[in-house]
Amino acid sequence: MKYKNKKLISLFFLLTLLVVVPHFAFGVTYTPIENLPTTQTTPGDFYDYVLLVYKILIGAVGVCAILMIIIGGFLYSTSAGNNASMEKAKTGKESIIDGRAYHTINELKNGQGPAPIKTKEGWLHLAHGVRNTAAGLRYVLYLFLTDLKDPSKVIAKPQGYFIAPVGEERIGDVSNVVFSNGWVAKKDGTVIIYYASSDTRLHVATSSIARLLDYVKNTPADGLRSAASVNQRLDLIRANRKRSQDK
Repeated sequence: MKYKNKKLISLFFLLTLLVVVPHFAFGVTYTPIENLPTTQTTPGDFYDYVLLVYKILIGAVGVCAILMIIIGGFLYSTSAGNNASMEKAKTGKESIIDGRAYHTINELKNGQGPAPIKTKEGWLHLAHGVRNTAAGLRYVLYLFLTDLKDPSKVIAKPQGYFIAPVGEERIGDVSNVVFSNGWVAKKDGTVIIYYASSDTRLHVATSSIARLLDYVKNTPADGLRSAASVNQRLDLIRANRKRSQDK
């Protein structure tokens, strides 16, 4: 017999016990040997007696529930949670896979956004980075790729931001911020990216696994120095000129 059917049968018998049986015994006169606690009169028949017992039980359950809430709330507020459930907690080796870097989009702080997407090239990550500017903190989104077999190893990280607040996105309760905690990879390769701007509005951007991987793998990493960044730009210009001449 399935578990669901057992529950229905148990509920049926419970209702029969609490409702049907007392109604059949309505006309049966029953005088208890002793009065029940908190009662001033003796019930005149079996139905009234069962009804009184039912009310007493409901009241007792209510009192127990209130006491449990009070005691549980006191223990929670004084112990910062259930310490017993934390005594055997274990953590493995923790390591920073994407650290902060001075004078970059994540110089002040950064953090993982939604869970990474598994691709053939590796784990695709969407994260947020924070930089301090003259106008205040600026939150942007960026991408990076980690090894498929060793997710702690970053294999590609393009310089600069992937999404940054522009236009009206810069204005809101917390200005100059974009943040994301969700994206969806569909079977056809489409990626739907949900992000918020300035803690005020929600946006949806669409791309694809192929385009995101192309961007992550073929955009140069941050040179971390002005001279290195200039050389990167010069290399890109030379490569584009050569490609144009070949055509």
